[in-house]
Amino acid sequence: MLERLQLCYSPFLNRLQRLLGKRENLLSRNNQQETASINNYLAAVSDQSNTNNTEGSSETTRGTYSFFDFSDFYARVNKLKLAASPQGNDYFLAWLVGFLEGDGSFGARSKGNNGLTMGVNTGGLCYVEIVQDDVKLIHKIRSTLGFGTITQINKDGRKYWRYYTSKREFVLNFVALLNGNLVLEKRQIQFEEWVKKLNTCWNTQISIKPWNCAPSLDNAWLAGFIEADGCFYTNAGNNFRRGKLPSGEQRYGFFLKMHITQKGELSVLAAIRDLFGATTKINQVTNGHTKVKYNRVEITAYSSRNNIIDYFKKFSLLGKKKIDYQRWVRVHGYQERGLSLSEKSAKKLAKLIYKLSTD
Repeated sequence: MLERLQLCYSPFLNRLQRLLGKRENLLSRNNQQETASINNYLAAVSDQSNTNNTEGSSETTRGTYSFFDFSDFYARVNKLKLAASPQGNDYFLAWLVGFLEGDGSFGARSKGNNGLTMGVNTGGLCYVEIVQDDVKLIHKIRSTLGFGTITQINKDGRKYWRYYTSKREFVLNFVALLNGNLVLEKRQIQFEEWVKKLNTCWNTQISIKPWNCAPSLDNAWLAGFIEADGCFYTNAGNNFRRGKLPSGEQRYGFFLKMHITQKGELSVLAAIRDLFGATTKINQVTNGHTKVKYNRVEITAYSSRNNIIDYFKKFSLLGKKKIDYQRWVRVHGYQERGLSLSEKSAKKLAKLIYKLSTD
């Protein structure tokens, strides 16, 4: 979930793989020397992108650049002649790939959980699903794709909506969409294992395309990924309190940040940080329930926040997280204007912030 225009450049990718180890857990390597190596890689890719031509054919070759390649997906949905179709909608598809990497699931199992080994004659089931509490977003995904089903599920007293498909032609649409276009290493590994099972179950011979793509400020992948796994935080929730003054009186002021948390994926988080011009260290956090450590990038600097705002002016969030983002932008604007706060004005402003919606 790392270069401009979603460029693909295998020699530099190979350098990164030699530095990090393609299947190693990046959490154990979170130190300044490693981060410097990642940044050197990203800078090299960026420099190369300014001096080489780009290619966008479906036959992505090593040692060349290309954009996200959705040509195989478009070819499939065109043949299906669906009532609705995202044909030619690169914006949505790049967003969807990013969103799926954060919140999607693709899997395979024996049909009916009968315990049989996956095979052509054992009734294997391959599927794609997305579970969300944002009903409008789920329906937007379904209506834009033109296939799949939506059901409501209840979990821990909360309502969720599930987009799902296990129909062969629709699952193969997702294979065509994701093959060669995934950014997160853990998702690439999952996809490779999924396609192996799919090939066994359906007696197909789908080959894996090179994984060369990376985040960029020039397509909607980041918007989809942040929609799924990003967070826009402000201290409006505690009425803009910011500690105590030397006199002991309550201090009021603005604090805001955007953060993304991932298990592993240090190089992706470092690249996102660099794209927005931030210099903050990537920290490790836990979820409070287990001892598992996650990597988190937090972007707080004023100039970096401006870069985030510039990006979302081009590639908007599509779900209800847009409300959080708009509140965040409003607080950013107040801070930009140097607005001073008292206890009374802080409470009033916080109420105004939380009344803001996208309607």
